[in-house]
Amino acid sequence: MKDNGYDITCFIDIDPVFGTMNDFHLFMLEAKEQDLNIIIDFVANHTSDQHPWFIKSINKVEPFTDFYIWVDAKPESTEEPLPPNNWLSKVLQFWLDKGVDGFRIDAASHIFEDERLLDEPRAKQTKATMDEYGYLNHIYTKGMPETYELLKEWRCILDAYSKRLNKPKIMIIEGMEDIEDVILYYGTIHEKIAEIPMNFQFYKVTPSSTGLDIQEIIDAWLKKMPKGKFPNYVISSHDFPRVASRVGSILASSLQMIVLLLPGIPICYYGDEIGMENGIISPEEMKDSFALRTKPSNSRDPMRTPMQWNSGINAGFTNCDKPWLPINTNYRFQNIEVENQDVFSFLHNFKRLVKLRREPSVLLGTFEYALVDMDIFSFTRSIVGANCYLIIVNMNENAILVNLASKVPSLPETARLILTNPHYYEKVLSNRSELSNYAESSTSSNARNSNHPAENQIFIALNNLKLESHQCMVLSYEI
Repeated sequence: MKDNGYDITCFIDIDPVFGTMNDFHLFMLEAKEQDLNIIIDFVANHTSDQHPWFIKSINKVEPFTDFYIWVDAKPESTEEPLPPNNWLSKVLQFWLDKGVDGFRIDAASHIFEDERLLDEPRAKQTKATMDEYGYLNHIYTKGMPETYELLKEWRCILDAYSKRLNKPKIMIIEGMEDIEDVILYYGTIHEKIAEIPMNFQFYKVTPSSTGLDIQEIIDAWLKKMPKGKFPNYVISSHDFPRVASRVGSILASSLQMIVLLLPGIPICYYGDEIGMENGIISPEEMKDSFALRTKPSNSRDPMRTPMQWNSGINAGFTNCDKPWLPINTNYRFQNIEVENQDVFSFLHNFKRLVKLRREPSVLLGTFEYALVDMDIFSFTRSIVGANCYLIIVNMNENAILVNLASKVPSLPETARLILTNPHYYEKVLSNRSELSNYAESSTSSNARNSNHPAENQIFIALNNLKLESHQCMVLSYEI
């Protein structure tokens, strides 16, 4: 395995490094037992040079000759037929027959290239050097019209299985493109393509982002999304630094509260639920083939370190002597087992957010911005007859006081605290008797001894609300 698994030698088998097809079968049985849906990566436009298709194609063994494009290093002037794609469709069918519930189509925008093999123009306003991908404007090798037509064919395959099995089969599209192009992967009213074209706009958030920046990031997608579709939000991935390393753990937890309570689908990268950070990878330990070809600073290995399950050997990820990548050095205090025992942890916050997503106001209610300015980003989720929710974040690096009640008249004078950042729970609980910031109203004599605000009756005065640096509060109220 020379390219982290992208050097595919067989689309319909399991790499022996990871086990056998029988292991996959057992995995699927256990997943179904746990009522989990399995979506697998499908790398549609890339194989290893060791793949049998490639070897037969290079030797002109039919029908494999046209599985790849073979031309001299000059523009092709003749009109050649598109290479066949039915073998890729058969790959989808193979895994659907194994019981998978959908596919994440990796790098979908690169599936087709212009067969004229024209030189691409230099990108405008780029700082990339000649040997970097961003140096050129890839108008002939990215986002070609044929790509959408092929994806429609695959949609038909998924829909046929959905109808036959009476269970949805999902298509997720990954493509690093402008929003206008990514939105096209939804398809149209009459020709659906993907349920989830991945939205990477939250990658733009930095520690100095403002409330207005967050609103712009959200609106950029919502205003362009076709009616009847669902938005989605990605804050970390295997190709981009982990959110806790990009913006710090406090703002990372605030962003997590935002995306899990916005309307739509949050896409969570493994480890985000415990606040995992990038690992430290020495040049000698590096595996990322792209970084090995270019420079260590391009490495994506730091965001791909093993999941941290416990404080034991290799963080409980594997029993082998040495994992593929080194375990993050902070694994002894940042792992599932440790955080499961701490009611103020990232993990407990994540679990409570998932539970909140089932509330009527979040599941079915309206979404409205409340106060949004340079310092504050806030919004509400509400529905008549159920608890409503206010989510408010201080985007400033300094603590601030805000009179939210006067600026948003539709809000009540007080609201009940449900969640805040793990870093600030102790401070909130210790300061709740200060009526300048917190309006005490508890019907339980044991409320002060409760373990978590969600079990407390802590009411926050919205006319004098203090928020610490990058703090988020989730508050409930009634209308």
